[in-house]
Amino acid sequence: GESAGQTLWRLFVIAFWATLAGLSQLRFLLRLTEQATRDGLTNLLVRGTGEEILENQFAYALRQDLPFAVLFIDIDRFKSVNDDFGHDAGDAALRGVATQIARAFRHQDVMIRWGGEEFVVGLPGANLVNAEIAVLRLAKLGLGLRPDYQPITASIGIAVYPRDGDSLETLSMSADSAMYRAKKAGKNAYCFF
Repeated sequence: GESAGQTLWRLFVIAFWATLAGLSQLRFLLRLTEQATRDGLTNLLVRGTGEEILENQFAYALRQDLPFAVLFIDIDRFKSVNDDFGHDAGDAALRGVATQIARAFRHQDVMIRWGGEEFVVGLPGANLVNAEIAVLRLAKLGLGLRPDYQPITASIGIAVYPRDGDSLETLSMSADSAMYRAKKAGKNAYCFF
């Protein structure tokens, strides 16, 4: 028969290979979820996943009685980039904007490609002042250049809990309508709700 040492060794080998197989499967699953949760073009969160994470962060802010800011960012005159220079140029512009957004905000901020040329950023624990500082940091970094070397600009709406809404839905709507005010005010601007 097998000695205790041999049995142990065999079990160790089996456990080792099982762990290895499990890890590669785990890595595969993580890669899959990573692909499903991130937008292929900008590498920011896709809307569905982003909304879920925002909901979680917002629920936490409510429980802890912390402020929470939502930014709605819409690239100005983006259609003209696509129309005048083609979709590859449009994609490159979106990628550049996303890179700058990722640089401007904190690691714990929730950065989402909302759709088309719209981005939403959730700022857990941020009040009006913190939100404005973050927007000014983004403005200072800039959003990159259009193919005609004009700077890319955006209209940004800012809404903050508890002042501008007590649910994520209300906050998002408030930030959205503030963004439209910034557009009407002549673009390349930010507005509070």
